[in-house]
Amino acid sequence: MVFEVIYLKRLLTLLLLLTMSVSLLACEKVIPDYSVDEAFTLMNEAIANYLAADSLSVEYTGNYSSTNYNNNEAISIKLKNMNSDNMIGKVIIDITENETPLYSLNSFEDGWIYTARNQNGTTDYIKKQITTTEYLDLYKSFLKSTITSSDTRDVSILVDSEQLTVFFELSSTAVEDDLFVSNVLSTVRYASVEITLTHDAVIKELVVSYEATINQVVGTQTYRVNFLSVDKYVIIDQLSSTEKAMYQEDTTSE
Repeated sequence: MVFEVIYLKRLLTLLLLLTMSVSLLACEKVIPDYSVDEAFTLMNEAIANYLAADSLSVEYTGNYSSTNYNNNEAISIKLKNMNSDNMIGKVIIDITENETPLYSLNSFEDGWIYTARNQNGTTDYIKKQITTTEYLDLYKSFLKSTITSSDTRDVSILVDSEQLTVFFELSSTAVEDDLFVSNVLSTVRYASVEITLTHDAVIKELVVSYEATINQVVGTQTYRVNFLSVDKYVIIDQLSSTEKAMYQEDTTSE
């Protein structure tokens, strides 16, 4: 009887150890083994998912710097219902241009953009009719399309159990088609690009750097986009009727 009890205890101990071992193996995170081509394809799938998303929350930081000009931007962007006629957007912009600060907050709904702009301690409240496409062109242009492999060089990847990062240089002829280029910049050169995504093709971060000129002076444009939420529910506070009444229509021509 004593022998049977001891045997049973040992058996239970072995079963417990076996269960723990199986659990640990199940919890062990596996690092996928991508080829460069497979990683590039998954990256483009993540970009396509972003471009087709119905809602979005991102944070953008950018800087352009040259010998005679410096511009820093921090932009928070929230958009929802992008694939319908009822799109709503809220954007907070904080810019310092050659040490001159500018802060603005805009809301988009029902075909109107409502902008509260503060510069030199004075706030102006302006509203203007704008199409959904025009608004999205303003605030989704940091990544405009999937990337064509033949437009890239020096592609490499970094993989861990949580995410994949694709590094590459993008041809100067493709930068304006695929990425953000301010309309004051010219002579854009090859861009260094990093795109980070999850293994289920959700984009997480975009980092870009390239040289460009303003008035024939060469400078460097860099920007980083953190994708906080892609195609998930986004909360956006809308303006009340009382708040909308504060805004005067902008009647100036383009």
